[in-house]
Amino acid sequence: GLVDDTLEGLFSSPDLHYPQVISLLKNKDQDNNNNNNQTINRNTTNEEKTEYANRLQQIYQKCNPAKLGSIVNLINKYGNSLATLHATYLKVCQKYGAPTQNVFNS
Repeated sequence: GLVDDTLEGLFSSPDLHYPQVISLLKNKDQDNNNNNNQTINRNTTNEEKTEYANRLQQIYQKCNPAKLGSIVNLINKYGNSLATLHATYLKVCQKYGAPTQNVFNS
């Protein structure tokens, strides 16, 4: 859909604009979960932080083991909202050509 195309365009450019990404992800989340009032623009749960830390660990183990030590910092820096955490995960996937998974909502 349009949101997917726009997201792809944002992630293919090296200069990521987080506010645009967050609003697109938020809209996409609302489209996908019309019955769910929770958007991804909210505080993350510990379960979500753990899931994204595991996802990042898998990518870094395979593609850039030297970055494994930076996962905790990434989660602390970008893990306040699920939107920024997922956007960060997508950016890492794009950088290393890793397949992406959908937003993890606990």
